[in-house]
Order: sequence, then C-alpha cells, then structure tokens
Amino acid sequence: MVTKLLIVVFALSLSVNSFAQQISSDYKTTTVYITATDINVRETPPEKGLILIGGPGKVVFELKKDTPVIVVEKKVIESVFSKTIWVKIKVQNSKKEEEGWIYWGNDDEKSVNLRLKGVK
Repeated sequence: MVTKLLIVVFALSLSVNSFAQQISSDYKTTTVYITATDINVRETPPEKGLILIGGPGKVVFELKKDTPVIVVEKKVIESVFSKTIWVKIKVQNSKKEEEGWIYWGNDDEKSVNLRLKGVK
C-alpha cells in the first residue's frame, strides 16, 4: 500500500513540475528603451520602391526625450541605394494606446533614436 502511495505521489510531482516548467518557458522579458531625443512618431514607416524609398506616414504624436518605450515590431526597408530600419514602438506607461513607427537607423545593433534602459 505504501509503495502504491509513493508511486502516485511521485507521478503527481512529475506532472506538477512539467506544468511549472511550461509556465516559466512561456514567460518573456520585455526590453525597455528610452528616447535619446525628442522624436516624431509616425503612422507608418516609409514604403519601399523599386529604386528609392518613399517617405514615412504622417506624424501621429511626439515623444519627449527620456520617454520609456517598448519595441513591438521591426521592419527593414531596402532599396538599391540604401537600407533603413524602422521600429513600431509602444509608449510604456501611457494611459492610452500610443503606438507608432520611428526610425531605428541603419545598424541592427544600435539605434540612433533609442537607448537601452533595461529589462522589464
């Protein structure tokens, strides 16, 4: 009887442990950036043309320097002559849903408009 009870307890502990591992593997960290300068947030990034890149969408709002933001999406726009990277950002502590596109730069690793703040 004791052996059967130990087997049941062992089986239950394995299933609980695997459930806990599944929950922890679904957890994702969010990288928080701060704006390096005052910057216009746009409705859309530029459009890719055959030879040149078209202009970005209209300005939806402006962010002040040192505003915390989260990068939601990244878009690389390449033409024959250039490559630019734009990111869709979300203002971290905004009461309303403030999202839009800003220029990241030409380098994948370092932004011209954002600085790394930390990991949330």
